[in-house]
Amino acid sequence: MKSNEWRNRTFAALDIENPVSIKQSRIQNKNLSAAEKIAEKFKEKQMSQLPPVLKALVLGWNGQLQEGEIERTKEYARGLAAELKKGQQAPDREVREED
Repeated sequence: MKSNEWRNRTFAALDIENPVSIKQSRIQNKNLSAAEKIAEKFKEKQMSQLPPVLKALVLGWNGQLQEGEIERTKEYARGLAAELKKGQQAPDREVREED
């Protein structure tokens, strides 16, 4: 897609992190997760972020979600679906530049 074709499109970003990685990131002064970096890039292309970035916590390196994270993820998905549905009912928000 051309750069201006990204404008006003919506996106959601999510990430998984384990407590060890979070601790290492703080020690190394890395403030943004992968999903947050992706969100920043999309915002630079003037895309619209629906919900905030979801960071689901996992246990260790094997990727099993921590207790309560499945419920958080489901709630995030429900909120995202509601926002997408609301956007389908609204008039077209896309603004096109004149060539």
